[in-house]
Amino acid sequence: MKVEVVDVSKVEKRVEIEVPVERVGDEIEEQYQELKNTAQVKGFRAGKVPRKMLERLFKDYVYEAVIKKLIEETLETALARKSIEPVVEPVLDRGELKPGEAYLYTAHVEVKPAVEIGEYKGIEIEHRDDVVKDQDVDETVQRLAEGVALIKEPPTPRPIKKDDQVTADVSIKEGDKEFKPGDKEEEIELWRETWIPGLHERLAGRGVGDTVTFTAEIEDHDGVPAPFKGKKLDFSFTIKAIKERILPELNDEFAKEYTKNDTLEALRLSIRDSLEEKMNSGNRSRLEAAALESLIKKNAVEVPPSLIKREAMNMAKQFMTRTVRRMPKDEEVEQFSSLFQEEAKKSFEANYLLEAIAKNEGIEATDEEVEERIKKDAERVNMHPDKYQARFGDALQEMTRRQVVLDKALDFLVRSATIKDETDKERK
Repeated sequence: MKVEVVDVSKVEKRVEIEVPVERVGDEIEEQYQELKNTAQVKGFRAGKVPRKMLERLFKDYVYEAVIKKLIEETLETALARKSIEPVVEPVLDRGELKPGEAYLYTAHVEVKPAVEIGEYKGIEIEHRDDVVKDQDVDETVQRLAEGVALIKEPPTPRPIKKDDQVTADVSIKEGDKEFKPGDKEEEIELWRETWIPGLHERLAGRGVGDTVTFTAEIEDHDGVPAPFKGKKLDFSFTIKAIKERILPELNDEFAKEYTKNDTLEALRLSIRDSLEEKMNSGNRSRLEAAALESLIKKNAVEVPPSLIKREAMNMAKQFMTRTVRRMPKDEEVEQFSSLFQEEAKKSFEANYLLEAIAKNEGIEATDEEVEERIKKDAERVNMHPDKYQARFGDALQEMTRRQVVLDKALDFLVRSATIKDETDKERK
C-alpha cells in the first residue's frame, strides 16, 4: 500500500492512499465467489449462476462492497503509518474502482495543530476587581422586604400613589390596529420600571373609574416588547382597583421572622458575605477571560474548521433549548450557529495554548486531584461519585485529568501575569 500526504494547512492534510492491484483483484474475486454461492437468479440453481451474468446483474453491488471493505481495512493503517490522528471523521473522496488497476482514494483529514507558543509569562492584563458596596447590601435587604410586602386595599378610597398596585383595563393601539382588547385587565406595579414612558406620572393622582389616555413614542431597546419597538402608540388605562404595598419595617424583628438571622446587622453581614463570594467568583472569571484574550492575541493558533462548526452547533443548540424551552430543529440550529462561531474558535484556541503552557511548565494532574474533581462534579449534579463514574465510563478519568491540567495552566497564566488597573486607562 502506498500512502502520500499533502499538507493543505497546519490543520488539514490530504492523504492519498493507493491499494495494490493484486489486492483489488483478490477482493473482487472474493466478492463474486460469495455472491455466486448466495445469489438467487431465476432459472439457475444456487452456485450455478454464470460469472458473466453475475457481473451484469451485480457489478455495482460488488464494486460498492469492495470499495467499502478496502477503505475500512486500509484507512486506519495508512493514517497510523504517517502518525496522523484525525480530530473528526475524515472526509473521503472514494475514487473509482477499475479491475486490473490499483485502487486510489483520498482522505481529507483535519488534525490538531502543532502549537508553537511564544509569549505567555508576564502578559499584561487590564483588570479591576469589583467590590461590594453598602448600596449593594441595602438593595438586597430592600428586595427581601419587597418579597414579603403586603398588598391590600387602602383603608379608605384614595388616589393612586407611586408605590401602588393598579388594576386597569388596558388598550394599546397603533392607528386603527389594536394590540390589546379593551376588556383585558392588567395589574401594574408602579414601583417597577415600565417600558411605557411617563406611565407612573400619568396614573398618579387618579382614582378608580378614571380613564387615562395618551399618545407616546416608544423607544427601540431590549426592555420593550418586540411588537411595540419604535412605534407611536395610543394608550388607554381605565382604573378598576387600587392596592397599596406595605413594606415591613427593617429591624431585628424583620431579620428574625423572615431570615435565619437574629439581628438586622447579622443579616447585613450575611448578605455581604454572600455578595462578596459571588463577586469574587465573577472577578476571577473576568480576570481569567482577560488573560486568555491577551494570550490568544499574542499567540496565533489555527483551529480545524470542522471542530469550530461542531462546537458552534452545540452552543447554539444549548442556548436555543434554554431560551425557547423546546428541542430546536437541526436547520434552526445550523442557521443560528453562525452567532457562536467566534466563541467556539476562541474556546479551542485557549485550550490549545493552555495545553502548550502545561507542557512547557511540566504541569500535570495527580490521581488525587482527578478524584477530587470527579467528586465535586458529581456533587454539583447531585449524584454519587460511583454512579457519576459509571454514567460516563472509562473516558471520564482522562477527560477530567485533561480539565484539571487546563485549569492549573490557566491559574499559572494568571499568577504570572502583569495586571494593569483598568482605571489607569480610563484616566488617560
